[in-house]
Amino acid sequence: MDILGDVLGVIGLKATAASVLTLTSDYEEERTASESVAYILLDGKCVIEFQERISLLPRDTLLLGDTRNFVHRVSPEFNNGKPIRLIQCVFKLERSLPHPLPRYFPAQLNLEARFLTDETELGRAVHLLDGELINSLPGISYTGLRLAEIIFVEILRRCCLDVTQPRFLAGLTDSSVLRTLLIMHREPAKSWQVAELAKEAGLSRSAFSSRFHDLVGEPPLTYLRYWRLLKARLLLQEEVIPVWEAAQIVGYQSRGGFSRAFNRLFGGAPSAILKEKPNPQTIQC
Repeated sequence: MDILGDVLGVIGLKATAASVLTLTSDYEEERTASESVAYILLDGKCVIEFQERISLLPRDTLLLGDTRNFVHRVSPEFNNGKPIRLIQCVFKLERSLPHPLPRYFPAQLNLEARFLTDETELGRAVHLLDGELINSLPGISYTGLRLAEIIFVEILRRCCLDVTQPRFLAGLTDSSVLRTLLIMHREPAKSWQVAELAKEAGLSRSAFSSRFHDLVGEPPLTYLRYWRLLKARLLLQEEVIPVWEAAQIVGYQSRGGFSRAFNRLFGGAPSAILKEKPNPQTIQC
């Protein structure tokens, strides 16, 4: 069971664009949709203005968590007359969904060059994406976006190694909390009680509840209730199965109870959920 992959699937992470920007002057854009943008500086130096001024050195990576209603500007610095080069990846995910990952996602994640130059998948994925964008071979619109999504995941993995981990990601690095997340994701239909989860975590009930809430961002049973409904929503969207079948898969015994809970959380009846259409995706070279 892959907790992070499970969550990214539920919140609908998708790369929608990947490009190399070659700049000699300021580059500015405003995004009104709820998007995330990653910049990986390949050559030169620059300043990115987004709520504050952020200086990037070669091989630095910056992920802007939520760009809506903010203008961000990329300003090249002196580079011996040469243009700067940076990769830009744009992502969409459903921020309004009731999960702590999008709720507590930081406004920005800034990774220094060492995270790209050490022996990690982040550095290799950036190298591959740079090559794909330069060569623009057949299939670039598929491979480039998949590589961009790998980069997003790798940024989260690097973030998990940081001492200032955001909530939920912090829970994935704690062995006790991780064990309980695994069983809740593996068996969402089971009527888990806090005492059972605490036993799985190897902690007292009060210590477990406090630790889970602090690291994940929600009490254990609240997280479980939301997760059941998020999984049911995904089943209805992607599998197009009957509402009652989705309700039973995630542990509901009553049609009415499921419909009421679903409506409270998502503001609409389960039957109104339709299979999502894919977001438009673009590659620019």
